[in-house]
Amino acid sequence: MNARVICATLAFATLLFAAAPPVEAAWIPDGIAVCQAIGEQSYPVIASDGAGGAIIAWHDAQGVNEQIFAQRIGAQGDPLWAADGVPIGASGNSAIEQQIMEDGAGGAIIAWCRVRSTNPDSLWYDTQVRVQRIDADGTPLWPAAGRAVCSTGSSQSLPRLAPDGSGGAIVVWRDVSGDIERIYAQRVSSDGSLLWGSNGVCVCSDAGIGGTTHHQVTSDGSEGAIIVWDDARDGSSRIYAQRIEASGSAMWTIDGICLTPTSSAEARLVPDGIGGAVIAWQDYRADNPKIFVQRIDANGIPAWASGGIQVCTAESDQWTPRIASVGAGGAIVGWSDLRGSLWDLYAQRISPSGAVLWNAEGIPVCAAPGSQYEMEMISDGAGGAIFAWGDPRDNPEPLSPEKISIYAQRIDGSGLPLWIPDGMLLCGASNYREEPDLASNGQGGAIVAWMDGRAVSNNDIYAQAIDIAGNTIVATLLRNYSAAFAGTVIEIAWELSQIDDGAEFKVSRGLEEAGPFEEIASPRISRAGLSYSCLDGAFEAGETYWYRVALRVGADEVELFKTGPVATPAMPLTLYQNAPNPFNPSTTITVFLPERCFVDLAIYDATGRLVKRLGEGHREKGAWTVTWNGRNSGDSPASSGIYFCRLDAGSFSRTIKMVLVR
Repeated sequence: MNARVICATLAFATLLFAAAPPVEAAWIPDGIAVCQAIGEQSYPVIASDGAGGAIIAWHDAQGVNEQIFAQRIGAQGDPLWAADGVPIGASGNSAIEQQIMEDGAGGAIIAWCRVRSTNPDSLWYDTQVRVQRIDADGTPLWPAAGRAVCSTGSSQSLPRLAPDGSGGAIVVWRDVSGDIERIYAQRVSSDGSLLWGSNGVCVCSDAGIGGTTHHQVTSDGSEGAIIVWDDARDGSSRIYAQRIEASGSAMWTIDGICLTPTSSAEARLVPDGIGGAVIAWQDYRADNPKIFVQRIDANGIPAWASGGIQVCTAESDQWTPRIASVGAGGAIVGWSDLRGSLWDLYAQRISPSGAVLWNAEGIPVCAAPGSQYEMEMISDGAGGAIFAWGDPRDNPEPLSPEKISIYAQRIDGSGLPLWIPDGMLLCGASNYREEPDLASNGQGGAIVAWMDGRAVSNNDIYAQAIDIAGNTIVATLLRNYSAAFAGTVIEIAWELSQIDDGAEFKVSRGLEEAGPFEEIASPRISRAGLSYSCLDGAFEAGETYWYRVALRVGADEVELFKTGPVATPAMPLTLYQNAPNPFNPSTTITVFLPERCFVDLAIYDATGRLVKRLGEGHREKGAWTVTWNGRNSGDSPASSGIYFCRLDAGSFSRTIKMVLVR
C-alpha cells in the first residue's frame, strides 16, 4: 500500500489559504520537530495522551545542567505546550534516564534520575530517582523539583514505571549501596504521596553487581505490580520475578522466583490480564542466544513448560526481545535476528496456552538490506502489533555519511503484514536517527518519536504519526470523512477546517485498493458549511469500491483522503418509489436492473390507459433514473390524480403508485 497524503504540505496550505486564519495542524513529511533548542536532545520516551496525541519526554542539554523536558503533541501534530517543551523538575542538577507513562487523565507521570554528584573512582554516579506528574496543559502537579521516591543516601538509578490502576504509578529502580546491588519499588499516588514508606520496599535484597540492568515492571491489575530482572546472585545472570501487592508486600518467594535454568538476560513483560504476566528474554542455554517466553500466574507459578517456550527454531542468533500483549494471556514477541550476515527483525505469536501460532521460525517484520536496529513495539489493540525501528536501507553511501531512516510495520493476529513489505517509511531525511519509541494513537495507529541528527551540529527530537492503514499523516485541513452504501447510492462525506471559494473536488472510484482509480465525471457534490457529500449512483450491485477525493485549486491538486472498501449488496430487479411524491410538476423514478435485459417503463392512469412511455429497449445492468414531467404522450399537462408507473423487464413486472397534484 502506498503512503497516503491526507492533505497538502504546509507550504501548499499556506499558499492556498493565505487569507484565512493559520492552520493548526502540523504533521509534515519526515516528521515534525518536537524540540530544536540549542544543545543536545536525546533518548525520547513517549506515552499516549488519550486523545489521539502523545506526550514525549527527553534528555536535554539546553543549559549548563542537563534536564528532562517534555512536550505534548496533538492528534494533528500541533505542539500544545511551550515551544521546545517544558522542563520537568527544578534546574540546578543534571537529570538522566527518563521514563514516562500516561496518567489516564490526559497527562503523564515521568521518572528520572537527579545526579547529586559524580565520582570518577566509583562504579556509579550518585543519583536519586524522582517522579513528576504533569497535566494535559503541561502544568506540574507535584513539587517543582519532583517527588523523591527514596530518601536514603544510596545511589538510585534506572527507574521503570507501571500504572497502579488508581491514577498513580509504581516506580522500580536499581539501588546500590557499597558493593550491594538491590531492586526497590515505591508506589506514588495520584496526588504524589508515597504509599510504601519514605524509602520504598525491597524487591530483591542482593542481586549481585551488574545483575539488575534490565529490570522491568508491569501492572498486576490489582494496584500492585510484577517485576522481572537479571540476577547474578549465583555468579551467572538469570531471570527472576516478584509480585508486589497494593500495600507493598511481596507475594512470591523472598527475593523472587527464578524463571530460567541457565544464563539469560534482557527480560521484558506484559500483563496477562488475570494477575500474572507473560515474560520474554534472551537465553543462552544453546550455543548461541535464543528468545524464550514464559507465562507466570498470579501466584507465581509458571504456566508453560519449565524453563519457558522457545519462540523460534532458526539456528541464527536472536537478541533484544520486545513483547506486546494481545489479550487473554497471549503475546507477540519481536526480536533482532542474525539469520544472514546482517540483522533483520522477526516476530512470533504465543497463545494463552503457550503454543507457537505462526511459522516455527517466526515471521519477518523486516528483512530489507542493511541491519535493522533499536526495534520497539506496541499492541495495535486488535490482536496484532505495531513495530518501529532504525533502518539504513536508504543510505547511498554506507560509510560516509551514515544515513539511518525510521520505518514502521503493523502485523495482524494471523502474522500477516498489513502495511507494505519491510515497513512504511516514516522519516528518510538526511543523516541519522536513533532511539525510536512509539505510543498508540488509540485508533489502531501510532505516533513515533526519535532522536534526529539532520541538523548535523546537534541532535533534536522529531515525531511522526501513522494511521491504522499504514498512511503517514501530513498537515491536514481534513477533519473527518466517511463512505457507506445508502440504499440506492454510495455516499462519501467529509468535513474540512477551511476552504478557498475557488477550490474544487475530484472524486475517483476504483475496484481495488491500489487502483486504478477513474475520475467520476460531474460528481453530485453538495455542501453545508464546511461539510461535503458526494452521491455515486453509477455502481454495480454486489461490487466493492474504494474512493479517492482530491482538492483542486487551479493547476494544483492534492489528495485529501482515500476511503476503505465500500461493499454494495447484490440487488434484485427494483422499481423505487418516485420522488417527490406527491409531485408537481415533475418527479424522478429510479430503476435497478440486476442484468442486461429489454425493459418497458410507462405511466398509466387509474383506468389503466397509457399516459406516456418513459423508456423502451435494452438496458445494461445497474441503476438508472428517468424524470416524468407530468405530461402525456401528446405533451399536454396531465390532470391531478393517481397514476401508476409500470416496469416490465424480461419476465418480471413491477408497479408503483404516484400522485400528481396541480
